[in-house]
Amino acid sequence: MAVVLPTPPIYDTSTPNDNVLKLFYKKMEHLADVTVIHDPHNFYARPKVYERFLNRMATRGDRVPTENLKVGLKAIYRSPKKRTFIRGEIKKLDLEAEEEVCDIFAYDYGFVEQDISIYNVYEFDYNNNLPPLALHCHLNNCKPLDGGDTWDPEAIQAFRHFAGEETTYTIKLFVPFGASDDKKEFTRKEVKAEDLLYVRALGGKSNEEFYVSVIDDYDQYMIERDSLSILTRNAKHVPLSEVVKGKPVSIFNKFHYRYERAIINKVIDNKGKAEIEYIDLGGYETSSMYLMKDVPVGYFERPGAALLCSAEYIGEYDEPLPFFMEPGYEFFVTVKEVGNGFEKPYILYPLSADNELY
Repeated sequence: MAVVLPTPPIYDTSTPNDNVLKLFYKKMEHLADVTVIHDPHNFYARPKVYERFLNRMATRGDRVPTENLKVGLKAIYRSPKKRTFIRGEIKKLDLEAEEEVCDIFAYDYGFVEQDISIYNVYEFDYNNNLPPLALHCHLNNCKPLDGGDTWDPEAIQAFRHFAGEETTYTIKLFVPFGASDDKKEFTRKEVKAEDLLYVRALGGKSNEEFYVSVIDDYDQYMIERDSLSILTRNAKHVPLSEVVKGKPVSIFNKFHYRYERAIINKVIDNKGKAEIEYIDLGGYETSSMYLMKDVPVGYFERPGAALLCSAEYIGEYDEPLPFFMEPGYEFFVTVKEVGNGFEKPYILYPLSADNELY
């Protein structure tokens, strides 16, 4: 059991910010890679769901001009330790030495590399605003045998051996300043009339019934979905006596071959089946009750990503437009009337008076 600390011991630039903490709620389990170990109360772990960002972050632009180098600058650099390009922040700069060098904190891993040549420091190839991916942690429910604050080398080595035996393993992250885990119901996104939203089409049947997701909500769903599916595999099946309308469940989706969050909409008597609503994907499906599992702790916090919508057109359009039914298409909408979950659709204006996207 590991605990996410509010402040790292080396550089405060790796303090988890709001964007990182969206995924971490009290008692929520995550598969993580341990990236750096100093002692059992001072190590870094990176959730497995963040691995897919690392290659993208290695994309570099032009070399940073010497006159632009400064302490605190975030950049891409060639890491001798990882033998590839990674993100980091300059913590020390020495331009007076015979070889101009700097010390860089690799905030996606949690380690510091010294004496990096300034000629191996590059600008980001894009607007890289993703937060640090490595979280500063300590092992819970343990302390040095002498009761003090210092770990002896044998204890540190034992922890290294334990953590290194598995390439990945489950740790429990407790965020002392995070959200509670008391929720047992899913929530819906708060949307107001006249809100201008940038959305992604999830699919639908017509202009009167289709699903979209706000881009930021969809991105958060994509980050979380793999860990949800992995943890659900070991979750308990929902007892048949608890299969009732309104029950939140984690259901195996055969098309996507993973577990998804859903709500039981209707029980089909004597057939062992129930109609469920996917709160992140949108849409209904009839599923076997035996495929329903309890939702892992912590996965009630994020509101459902899918919004049921109906489009009002400006002009003489009365036929459904193709991009509503093309999953992945992104466009702007103005909310004209607020809906209620999947019971009442949100009324949207997806087009301008010139029939162009906003």
